[in-house]
Amino acid sequence: MSPPQKMPVSGRVIAVVLLALALGLGRCEGFSSGFHGVLPLSCSSNVGIEGMQRGGCDRSRVATTAVRPKTKTVMSASSSSWGSKLAAAAAASSLIILAPAINHVAVAAGGGAAPYVIDEAKAIPSGQEARIEKRLNALSEETGFRVRVLTRDGRTPGKTGPEIKELWGLPDEKSLVVVVQTSNGNVLSFNSGKAVAKLLPDRFFSELGNRLGNKYAVSDNGENGVVEDAVVKIDGCLRKGGCFFVPGVSPDQYQATLTCSAIGGSVFGFSVLTSLQFIEKKARGQDAIFKYAIFLYMPLWGLFYLGLGINPLLQREAETQLFLQNTGAFLATAIVVVAVWPQVNKLEPPSIKF
Repeated sequence: MSPPQKMPVSGRVIAVVLLALALGLGRCEGFSSGFHGVLPLSCSSNVGIEGMQRGGCDRSRVATTAVRPKTKTVMSASSSSWGSKLAAAAAASSLIILAPAINHVAVAAGGGAAPYVIDEAKAIPSGQEARIEKRLNALSEETGFRVRVLTRDGRTPGKTGPEIKELWGLPDEKSLVVVVQTSNGNVLSFNSGKAVAKLLPDRFFSELGNRLGNKYAVSDNGENGVVEDAVVKIDGCLRKGGCFFVPGVSPDQYQATLTCSAIGGSVFGFSVLTSLQFIEKKARGQDAIFKYAIFLYMPLWGLFYLGLGINPLLQREAETQLFLQNTGAFLATAIVVVAVWPQVNKLEPPSIKF
């Protein structure tokens, strides 16, 4: 549910003045004219003396008009009618001014909550839109964070920026707007409040947009699939207290980690071979250090395997199967190098006769 929308200060002041005028005119029933202008003659019968003073009726002016008894009767009847009309007009005007605030109170109470999804591009089927609405409503009720979705196609005229802000009560520190511009190359963009930005930094949104909003992802999943995937990932991250990286690994990212793991395995294999060769030679002196080639080259093979092959999976909470596959690639490459390279090294290059 969107946060309460504040009524402009000028509107509230005018409304209060009109209500006060309506109350004053309703309590004072008569007017009179004399040498001092328009003066109140009497106050309503249910007020009394103290009520007259508090209500703004000047008893001194009432007394001064007592010298004109003939006009008093005539004027009190007509002025009472005019007073009632003015009071009704003032009250009606105040209600008109207060209508937006009153309407918003009803919205805040649940009488007409703004939707979480505005699908101007008609990119989301109704059933899927209802599912997204349900998820975002549950997120708002349980965490206080309000995530909205706005789709546009760049051709169909839709709501203006001020209209969107008024409808959703923006800007708001705990709100996040996911904008889907179907006519752009990258369809996803985000507008987050300060409280959301503390949990989901710019790097998160940059990766999310590049991973899910590119033309290949849209071609595979459609705009509606992109929207729901983005909402699911944002929902999960906000519920667990924030994310620096987008959960999950894309196929391209996984291929990169698998390749790095294999490269790390090859470096590890060559370091093992080097250690074995110098151990067999019983190397001494300066060459003795190469007996520990595994540890000497650890920064290199560790960078590829642990830093680029395993760490990205940990950061993105990848499945256990992916960890096992990368470890298998590391070990398999190392074994191949250790087993095959010595045989290759023994081969003599072919002789070339001219």
